[in-house]
Amino acid sequence: MHYRKGTIYVHHETSASFHQALELKCVLCVRLWVALEVSHESELPAVGPTTYTVGPTFINFESTRDRVAGKNTGERAALEFIVAQNNRCLKQHAACHRNKSANEFFPTRAIDVGSVTDPLVRLCERKDITPGMRYASLSHCWGKTLLITLSKATASVLKRGIAVVTLPKTFQDAIAVTRELQLQYLWIDSLCIFQDDPDDWRRESSRMRDVYRNAAFCIAATAAKNGDVGLFFDRDPQLFGPIPMDLTWPEYEHKDSLRQCNFPLLDDPWHIDAAPLNKRAWVAQERYLSPRILHFTRKLLYWECGETLASEFHQDSHVRGQSSSRYLKGLVDRHRYHKPASPRSVQNQLNITEPLETGEGKQAQVFNAWIYFRRFYTSCFLTRDSDILVALHGIAEDVGEVMNDDLVVGLWRRRLSQDLCWRINPDSSKPFRPASWRGPSWSWVSSAQPINGRYFHQWPSDTFCKIGDIQVDTNSLGDMILAVLILHCRLIPASKALGHKLDRDEPAPPGEEEKQYYMIILHGDSFDGLLGPDSLYVSSVFVQSHHRISHFRSLSPSTPKPTLSSAFETLH
Repeated sequence: MHYRKGTIYVHHETSASFHQALELKCVLCVRLWVALEVSHESELPAVGPTTYTVGPTFINFESTRDRVAGKNTGERAALEFIVAQNNRCLKQHAACHRNKSANEFFPTRAIDVGSVTDPLVRLCERKDITPGMRYASLSHCWGKTLLITLSKATASVLKRGIAVVTLPKTFQDAIAVTRELQLQYLWIDSLCIFQDDPDDWRRESSRMRDVYRNAAFCIAATAAKNGDVGLFFDRDPQLFGPIPMDLTWPEYEHKDSLRQCNFPLLDDPWHIDAAPLNKRAWVAQERYLSPRILHFTRKLLYWECGETLASEFHQDSHVRGQSSSRYLKGLVDRHRYHKPASPRSVQNQLNITEPLETGEGKQAQVFNAWIYFRRFYTSCFLTRDSDILVALHGIAEDVGEVMNDDLVVGLWRRRLSQDLCWRINPDSSKPFRPASWRGPSWSWVSSAQPINGRYFHQWPSDTFCKIGDIQVDTNSLGDMILAVLILHCRLIPASKALGHKLDRDEPAPPGEEEKQYYMIILHGDSFDGLLGPDSLYVSSVFVQSHHRISHFRSLSPSTPKPTLSSAFETLH
């Protein structure tokens, strides 16, 4: 290591140097690599140069009080962490008990996992299960692997019993975990919902909120890309231990001393958020709704509930950071029960420290958290584009109860003029539009890009359009086929000079630049230190019908705020 005056020191000056140290099994670099390995891929990323900071008694590459046990995350020594966290939550966590549903819900179907020695598991109907029984749920990636699924052809086989060893590895491991935590039933979407019956699929998918929030816990196959990977991975427990180092530091006040070498990233929640599982849109809802989640990452086990986010590395304390879905969930629950976060709650642990607002401020606070979550959700992937709203249904119900609102074509009905202010966050890895139509141009569901929204500290007082009506037509299967929004507003011919400033939903097709564009002013002021107005940019389709092109806002925070009349002048 090379000393540099100041607070930051050079570790390796180049990526090649760092990789060479890995090949030589440097005890420091190997641990640092484990801390940086957040993508769960086998290939090495381009790392370097690397740096570190130093203090009187430590090198900050966070000390750990807990020793990681087991050479595989599926060993009894490792799973004891999950068992201990589950017992602690059931006995001590008031917030987790508070969120428990009052009714004794049980899914329509579930897998009876039997005992540890049973070679078979079988599919059971709710009517054949004793009332009050608890169950676990599984959150997993289907991938491209052909999984056994529930269908009209396989139903009788699954009900008679199927050998555990014939199931995908992820299912086998989830069954083992369910048995280890002494539950008899496990809910797996592909085995508990008919995949060849649209009516059953639609009926059961609308119950996801009840299925996940009433499960005793959710088993998350966090690091598995498909069903063949499983939950459990080999590891070297020694890599997670601290290293005492006797070092000499020139020009430093404590020149000769023993220091603790720490690796803050070893249990960073990014190991969860950047994993294959959490790139799926459906999983955002599963994680939001589940009261307890067991995260099986490639290196560590994590426990997440209403009061704790812990890892094997820090079993009695929280892991820094939070996901957008848990942030939203924590805020919604705090508003629902009208209580500030307790000192032990996950909201305080995860830096949700802002005070609860009331009245319109409450609505704005939850709305802004929803926008933060929606940006993450729309960056995730869906196997079927048409699931974009179905996979959001459970969260929308939960958030809608607190906001006293309902979601219409992806937008909140009572705050429609604010919610129309969405814009894309361009991602070149994703198409601009879904493969088939799934929503009108004025809703973000019409785009396949990640979606940003407008944050409001309060609702704008100057609204320059009025929502007339929303008409949504569906086919016999319940799929949306038409959606019309009627606005009472003034169409303002827009200057072509504005074209280069537009946050366009997609590149303009040939000849599009010659069309007449119009502005629809939604709000006269943005209320966030930036200039208004908030407007939609539209083009004419036919008489009195327009296609949304973009959301537009003037961004000039350094200049004085214009009057409304001067704002109008810039649009002609």
